[in-house]
Amino acid sequence: LTRSAKDASDIMVDDLERRHALQGRLSGIETPFKKLNEYTNGLQFEEQTVIGARPSQGKTALSLNIVEHACFKNRVPTLFVTLEMSVAALMRRLASSWTGIPLEVIKKGSYTDRDFKKFTDFRMMSAKAPWWTIDAVGGIGLNKLCAAIRRRVRKDKIKLVIIDYLQKIKSNEKHEKRTYEVAEVSMQLKSMAVKTGVCMVTLAQLNRESEKDKTPRPPRLSDLA
Repeated sequence: LTRSAKDASDIMVDDLERRHALQGRLSGIETPFKKLNEYTNGLQFEEQTVIGARPSQGKTALSLNIVEHACFKNRVPTLFVTLEMSVAALMRRLASSWTGIPLEVIKKGSYTDRDFKKFTDFRMMSAKAPWWTIDAVGGIGLNKLCAAIRRRVRKDKIKLVIIDYLQKIKSNEKHEKRTYEVAEVSMQLKSMAVKTGVCMVTLAQLNRESEKDKTPRPPRLSDLA
């Protein structure tokens, strides 16, 4: 799509006017994390935010906290793509966080009648929330995933897409290096965010190379391989 200089300038002015009208309020989707909100000014539409960390550092828990705040509390239509954890496991975590009942208690089934009442309330609330899941634990190709996201955006007016996680998505073609495959997937997801206008949050695993440097440094693409 080619735009003239005037078109680009008009887009800039429209964006500036929209942000000025907010009078200091977040221009994107609010999360429950103050520092993240300050850094991003809220999760931005038409942008992809990649959140990377080593395994078992709480990436999924963080993303579900965002679902609770943005979707359950603020009613933002949300799509969660899970490639790592079953929907049942995701719901256990959400139920634990929302009700305050420890996850271990839920796993063991050692909850009380009072706890079960909380589960019932959570079920009624979550069943009415504007959120959908794509269960892709068995794996999914990039083209198929993008097509599924487009359908849900078109049908359900999705505003926030969360993907758990980047390296589980199969690229469209094999590359000489794994880094190139990850880069292709990330680039296509970013393009999808721009084309559909959604806020996209993509979780990613960092490899052990990120731990070898003794001094802190900015993340590198190779850390995601």
